[in-house]
Amino acid sequence: MRNVFLLIFSLCSLLSFSQKTLVDEMVAVVGSEIILRSEVEQQANQMYVQGYVESNDFNTLCDMLEEMVFQKMMLAQAQLDSLQVSEDQVEQELNRRVQYFIQQIGGREKLEQYMGKSIEQMKSDFRESIKNQLLVTQMQQKITGSVKVTPSEVKDFYHSIPKDSLPYVPAELQIGQIVIIPPIREEKKQRVKRELNELRDQILAG
Repeated sequence: MRNVFLLIFSLCSLLSFSQKTLVDEMVAVVGSEIILRSEVEQQANQMYVQGYVESNDFNTLCDMLEEMVFQKMMLAQAQLDSLQVSEDQVEQELNRRVQYFIQQIGGREKLEQYMGKSIEQMKSDFRESIKNQLLVTQMQQKITGSVKVTPSEVKDFYHSIPKDSLPYVPAELQIGQIVIIPPIREEKKQRVKRELNELRDQILAG
């Protein structure tokens, strides 16, 4: 594991050098999988645009590279363990994600217009990536599935940390909130009761 961290540190140093004339470069190899500089930058930029990170600087690139190396390690181990995901699983996950984006952007046609391609083309482009993500998830579940941690073990772990090693916690703020629940008028109660009774009658009638 120490060697992996040393490798990541050395790879991060590659990301710190900006070469304007460079089209792309390979920054890591995990098993038979490679990681390109453009992939790291694209992933970091996507996280920044979506608001998951506050900046798109060197530290973000380094963190993203570390995460991508970890994912590739999980994928390589999944392949060694002959883990498999079915085409039905991949299709279901693709449909779920496409449906999510359709809801976010406001319609199927708007999504196709925004992406510049049809839904089927999008699914084709993301199919391999989704399959790999499902394999990584399955590998993680296999590794951690038998791990059990009790509350007392968690408590003992935190008590074992030397006090001088604990991080500094800044001052906390207490925020109060006044909540006023408006009264429900009787006619609304009766309307809801009528609707519930109508649903009940429909269920009983098959």
